[in-house]
Amino acid sequence: MQKKTLRNLVLIHCLLWTLPGLAFAAESTPDSPEYTLDEVVVNAVPLEKYLVTTSVITDKDIEEKGAKNLSDALADVPGLNMHRGKKNNNTLDIRGMGVSYTKIYIDGILVNPLAKAAGADVDLDMFPVENIAKIEVIKGPAPVSYGTDAIGGIILITTKNGKVQQGGKVSLSGGSDNTRNLAVSYGNGDDKFNYYFNAGTEHTDGFTDNAFRRSNYVNTKLNWKVKENALLTLAGSYSLTDKGNLNPIDPATGNPLYYRNGFWRGMNNWQTRDWEQTNLSLTYTEKASDKFDYNVKLYHFTEKNALWADGREHYTGTDPITPNGYSQLRWNASYWDSELDGIELQGNLKMDAKNTLTFGSLYNDNDWKKNNTNANDSDPYNNIIWQKYNNKRYGYYLQDNLLLNDKTTV
Repeated sequence: MQKKTLRNLVLIHCLLWTLPGLAFAAESTPDSPEYTLDEVVVNAVPLEKYLVTTSVITDKDIEEKGAKNLSDALADVPGLNMHRGKKNNNTLDIRGMGVSYTKIYIDGILVNPLAKAAGADVDLDMFPVENIAKIEVIKGPAPVSYGTDAIGGIILITTKNGKVQQGGKVSLSGGSDNTRNLAVSYGNGDDKFNYYFNAGTEHTDGFTDNAFRRSNYVNTKLNWKVKENALLTLAGSYSLTDKGNLNPIDPATGNPLYYRNGFWRGMNNWQTRDWEQTNLSLTYTEKASDKFDYNVKLYHFTEKNALWADGREHYTGTDPITPNGYSQLRWNASYWDSELDGIELQGNLKMDAKNTLTFGSLYNDNDWKKNNTNANDSDPYNNIIWQKYNNKRYGYYLQDNLLLNDKTTV
């Protein structure tokens, strides 16, 4: 999988550095035409006409806050509740509706749908802000195109593009707890073609025991105006992270808690190792007429990681061997490997000035496998027996939005 991931990234970077030359060659010709890209409408009905509460955060707002990740950028938005989970993840919910009822989208693509298969939540610390141009927080039930389970609200992230963010930038920061961050970015282009590249590394030992984090990431985005009122966008990202997970603490004694039975009995000092994520997406958007627009999205996600734990520091018993034969003075690991391919179609038909019909469909094919192993195995990732699963999901939706007046929509 790692070779496949690296190959995909190499292809993206080849496109990144070779295609701009073709796109900009026309600029040397005095009579070359000027291209003006009209706004390509993805949703015919503006979100404000759904009469929902919206908060907008721009890249300038993020810079003024000194935010280092998405959780920092959203920290002071009214109605958002931030949570630090037991896996040292930063998560959120909107208006107390629960984490599972809040969805995050980047450039129209749902963020990490593989997390649902793993029974996990999206970690806000995984999103470097250097790549973000705008954040829209929609509080309350969202349009049906974002799913019927987004009853808490949605967060829409728009990433930077090379037409607006031209030139290079290097950011360095550091602080207490051995914190060191480096980010580089470069963008260029015009209305016809533009590209943006962002990469970085993050390092911190954390503010408490077992709260370390080491992360490397790269993001790319390329936009082509393939014809009048039509845009093709290729986006890709890759990240590799190791981090410690906060130990649960007994409030009565102040000592770390641990499982008392099963495979994880006596285990603590949880760590997530080799957390590797890749995202590739291709989006075609066209405004076919004043009354009809549509978009098609193809995407591919992969994610794998290993959850490790040991009990050496906190074991106080006299017999470290559990009834099932495991030593509590060892490392145990749980491996997870997943892959998802998907396609989505969405259209908007404007019936009249106050009536818009939105329709769409999606298909997801999700494969994942997992297993637990004793870390004494010299090559556990290849030697363990995987439990394999597959899930295929289909979805269809139809919504008729009728704007009765400025205060009422049906």
